[in-house]
Amino acid sequence: MQGESPVHCNLTRLLVTHLKELRKTVTEALVNITQQIKDLPIIQTIKDKFEELGVMEQVLTLMKSIHEKIYTILPNAETKQFAGAMYEYVQKSAAEYIFLGDFPFRADFDAIVRLEKASESIERISQKLRQVKVDDAAELRVIFEKLAAAVTSLLQGARQKLGEIGMPSLYGLAMPQLTDFFGNFGSTPSFEGSSSFSLINQALSGELPSALDLIKAYRPRYINPLDEVPNKLRAVVVNGQHIFTFDGRHLTFPGSCRYVLAHDYVDQNFTLLIQLQNGLPKALVLEDKTGSVVELKENGQVALNGVNHGFPVMEKDLFAFRETNGRIGLGTSYGLIARCTSRLTVCYIEVSGYYFNKLRGLLGDGNNEPYTDFKLPSGRVATSEAEFGNSYRLAASCPQVRTPDHSHHLSSLPAACEQVFSGQSPLRPLSLLLDVDPFKQACTHACTANPGKALQEACDLARGYAALAVTGLLPAVVPPACVQCNDADKPRKLGEEYTLELPAKQADIIVAVETTMETERIFKNIAVPVLSQVVDSLKSKRINDIKVHLVGITSKMPYPIVYDTDQKLKTAKVKFEDPSRYSYPKFLREHKRQRRYAQQAAEAPRPAFDVIEFLSHLGIDNVIAGYMSLLEIPVRAGAVKTTISVVGEKCRKRSFLADVILGVATVPMFKAQDHTQNIIAPVGDLKFDGRESTVIAYDSHSVLVYGDKTRGKDTQELRRKLFNPPDSCTDYTELNDGLVISATNFERNAAQQKEFVQAAGLAIVDRMLSQRRTQSCICAYADPFSARSFCVPTSVKQVGQAAQEKIEVQTDQPRRRTVMFQT
Repeated sequence: MQGESPVHCNLTRLLVTHLKELRKTVTEALVNITQQIKDLPIIQTIKDKFEELGVMEQVLTLMKSIHEKIYTILPNAETKQFAGAMYEYVQKSAAEYIFLGDFPFRADFDAIVRLEKASESIERISQKLRQVKVDDAAELRVIFEKLAAAVTSLLQGARQKLGEIGMPSLYGLAMPQLTDFFGNFGSTPSFEGSSSFSLINQALSGELPSALDLIKAYRPRYINPLDEVPNKLRAVVVNGQHIFTFDGRHLTFPGSCRYVLAHDYVDQNFTLLIQLQNGLPKALVLEDKTGSVVELKENGQVALNGVNHGFPVMEKDLFAFRETNGRIGLGTSYGLIARCTSRLTVCYIEVSGYYFNKLRGLLGDGNNEPYTDFKLPSGRVATSEAEFGNSYRLAASCPQVRTPDHSHHLSSLPAACEQVFSGQSPLRPLSLLLDVDPFKQACTHACTANPGKALQEACDLARGYAALAVTGLLPAVVPPACVQCNDADKPRKLGEEYTLELPAKQADIIVAVETTMETERIFKNIAVPVLSQVVDSLKSKRINDIKVHLVGITSKMPYPIVYDTDQKLKTAKVKFEDPSRYSYPKFLREHKRQRRYAQQAAEAPRPAFDVIEFLSHLGIDNVIAGYMSLLEIPVRAGAVKTTISVVGEKCRKRSFLADVILGVATVPMFKAQDHTQNIIAPVGDLKFDGRESTVIAYDSHSVLVYGDKTRGKDTQELRRKLFNPPDSCTDYTELNDGLVISATNFERNAAQQKEFVQAAGLAIVDRMLSQRRTQSCICAYADPFSARSFCVPTSVKQVGQAAQEKIEVQTDQPRRRTVMFQT
C-alpha cells in the first residue's frame, strides 16, 4: 500500500496468518471436545433413561393439558386466538426438532405419536413436518399480530370497565392534563393499522436489536402506564417552519400559507392547521368534526369561530387554556392537545395512540416507520420535501415553497448550534436516548438563513428538543445561554446575583377564586369591588405597573384555571359550576354507592378506592393541589405581591398531615418574598365576649371594625377577645400572618357595604406597603425552559417605625446577613 512502511506490511501479513491458524486450531479443539462429551458413559445412560421414562410423551401431554386450562379462562376471542397460535407454534417447533433436528429418539417419538392418548393435531403436525420445516419468521409474525390484537382488546375492555365507574385512568398517577377536566375522549376511535414496529421487524428478520435500541423503544414515557398504551404520538414545531414529525423526521419548510399539520383522515375527528407567513407562525388552528374552530394567535390571544375570546375556551369537545407559567394551549377531547409558548415559538403536539397510522399532514402518519412520514394526501410517499410540504397547503394560490439543501447538514455545525447541542451543553447526554441529529439539521438551516440571530434560533430549537425529552420522562434543561431572568429591574443572566429594593413601582396581585356555586355572589359583590379599591389605592401611591392574575380553583382537577382579565376583573369570564369544594370525582361517588351495596351484601370493599377516599378525607385533594400551584405563577421579584383568595363555603378541618404539607410548602416561600395573604370567606359569627361584632377583617394580632380605616394598637386587645369559629381556610391564612375578610358581616350590613369595601381594600394595600425591604436575589432555573429570580430578605424595615431589632439568620451565602424586624 502506498504510504505504508515495509515493516507495517510484514506485521500485518504475519498477524493475518496467525489468526487463520488460531481459527483452525480452535475449531478442531471444539470438535474434539464435543465428540469426547458424546462418548462419555453418562450420556448413554441419560439417553436410556430418557427412552425408558417416556419423557416426550409426558411433556406433550402436559403441554396440551396446560393449554386447555389456560384456554378456558381467557376472557375473549382475541386472547384465545393468541393462545391457540402460540400453542400450535410450540407444537410445530417441538415436532420439527424431533423429526428434522438432531434428536436421537425419532423412532421412540414415532411410537408415541401412534399412542391413543396422543392428539390428532400432533400426528397431523408430525406427518407434515416430515416434509416441511417451520418458517419461524412467518410464525412469529402471526403470533405477534395476534398478541397485538389480544392486548388491544384487553386494554379496551379495561378502559370500558373503568369508564363505567367514571374513571378514565389510574386516579392520581397521571401527570396533569386538561382532558381530565374538559371531559373524557368523546368518541374513542378503534385501534387499527399495521402491527409492525421497527425493532420487532429487526428481531423477526434475524437482526437482534442492541440494548440501547431496546431502552430507546421501551423505556417508560409516562407516570401512568395506561396513558401510554398504545404509545402516544409526539411532535414539535419550532418557529413555524422547523417541523419534527411523530416518527422523528425533520422538515424545514418556510411557507406562506395555511397548512395541515395533522388530520384524522379515517374518522374525521379533528384537523390541526398552522398559519405561516414567510416561515414564521401566525396562528395555530384546531377544527373538530362539528365544525367548531379554536385559534391561538401569535400575540398570545385566542379566538373561537373567528371571534376573539379570552382564556379559557370550552366549546363542546374543543378547549383552549393558559397555564400558570404563561404558556398557552388548545386541544380536543377526541385525543389531541398542543402546548405552545405565548408567541407560538415552540409548539409541542401530542396525539392519542389510537390514531396510529390514521393521520395525514406535515407531522407525518404516526405509524412508527420514519420512511413513510412524508406521505402525500393520496397516500403515496413524496419524492422530495418540497413536494410533501406544498401538498398540504389549503389554498392553491399560495406560492410553492423551496426547501433548504441538506448536503451540508452535519459537516460542521455553526458555532451557536455547537454551543447549544454539543460541547458542555446539558442536552448532550440526552442524545443517547433521544435522537438529536434532526435538531442539529434544523439548527444548521436556521443559523444559515438568519446568522444575525443564530443563538436565538439555536435556543428555540433547544426548547423544542427539551420539550420532547421532558414529556418522555427524560431529565432536560435548556443550556444557560438560552435563559435569563426578565422579572427583575433589568434582564439578568443565569447565576447572576443582584439586590432589589421594595416597594418600587410594581405590584402583582393574584386573585384565586374557587369555582363553586356559593362563591359566585361573594366574588361579584365583594371581591371585584375590593380589588378595584386596591388598584386605585396603589395608583394613588404612584405604583402604576400593576398585574392582576385571575385563577380558578376547582375540585375537578389538581391545577388552577387561568383566566384572561383586566386589572379590575370587569372582563373576567369565570364559570361557577362546582357544587362544592368537596365534590368527589365521579368514579369515587360511584364507589361509595357500590360500597354501601357491598356492605349490605357482605362483600369486601375494593382497597384501591378506599385509599383514594382516605386521601380525600386527609385533605390531600385537587383544591389543595390547585392552591399549591399558585407558586408557579411568575410574579416579579421587584413587585409588591399579594394573593386574595375567594371562598364560598366553610372549610372542613384538614388532617395534621395536610396542614404540615401545605405549611412547609408555602408559608416560608410567601414570607421570604413578602407575599401577603388575604381571604374573603363566610367566617360565621364573630363575637366579642359572646356578643355579635361588626368586624370587617382580622389577622392574628389585630381587628378592623366599622368606623376604622386602619388597625391601630387598640384593636390588639379586641383581637384577644374575638371569637372566630374554626375553619381550616381562615386558620391557614392566619398562620401566614394574612388578613381574613368576613363575607358574613358584609352581607349582614347592607347599608354599610360601601364602607366595608373601602376599609377592606385599604387594609390590603396597607399590608402590601407596610415594609421596606432589601432583597438579595439570584437568577436560577424555574423549569427546564425558563428562569426566575429567587430572593431572600437581607433587611426589613417597618414603615413609620423607628424601633428595630437586629436578628442574625443563616443564609445560603458564605457570610451571615442581618435581617431587620419590627419589635
